[in-house]
Amino acid sequence: MRDFVQPRVLTLAAVAALVSTVSCYPRLAEWSKREDALWFLELMIFCCTSVLWGFVFAWHTRYTACPVFTLRIEAKWLATATAAGCVIAALLFLFVDPTLRQLIPEDYPTGFRDWLEKLLFGLALTQLFILFAPFDWLIRLGKHQGFATIGTIIFGLVVLAMKIHSEKVAIGPLMVSALVLGRIVSGYLAVQLYLRGGLLLVCWFTFVVEARHLLSFK
Repeated sequence: MRDFVQPRVLTLAAVAALVSTVSCYPRLAEWSKREDALWFLELMIFCCTSVLWGFVFAWHTRYTACPVFTLRIEAKWLATATAAGCVIAALLFLFVDPTLRQLIPEDYPTGFRDWLEKLLFGLALTQLFILFAPFDWLIRLGKHQGFATIGTIIFGLVVLAMKIHSEKVAIGPLMVSALVLGRIVSGYLAVQLYLRGGLLLVCWFTFVVEARHLLSFK
C-alpha cells in the first residue's frame, strides 16, 4: 500500500486517468441509451481509472523490472506484435466477424468516426481493465509472472463469459469456443508484449487487430 500512495504514483495515475477519461468521452457522448448524465459517467471513469492506473504505476516496474512506457522497443517484438496482430485480424475478419456482425451489430463500428471512438475507448479503458491493471495487481500479489499471466487470462475469460451471458441472442457453441480460444491466445500474447515492450507495444498490437474493421467501410 505504501507504494500505491507515493506522490509520483498518484500524480502519474491522475494524469493517465485524465487521458483515459478524455479518450472515453466521444463514445459516451454518442451513447444514446445511457441512463446517467454524461458528467457523472466521466467522473466515475476518472475515479475508477485513477485506481487502476495506480496499480500499473505502483507495481509494474517494481515487480517486472520493465518500464510501463518505452520507445526503445526491440525490432523483433515490434515485428511479432505486427505479425500476430495481422494474423489475428485476418482470422477474426474471415471467420468470426461475419457471424457476430449479424448477431450483435452494435459491437461493430458503422463508419470511421464510430471506429475511432470505439478504438479510443478500448485503448483507454478496456485494455486497462482487462490486461494492465489485473496483471500488475496479480504480480504484486503472487510475485510471479506465470501466476499473474494465468490469472489475467482467467479474468479475461470471466469477462468474456459475462458478456456472452448478457447478450440477448444465442451464440452457438462453435463460436463460443472460437471466442474462448481467441481470448486465451490474444491474452497470453498481450501479456508477453506488455512485459517486453510496455504499454505502447500492446496498444500497437490492439490497433493492428482493430484496423481490420476499416476494410468493411464503403
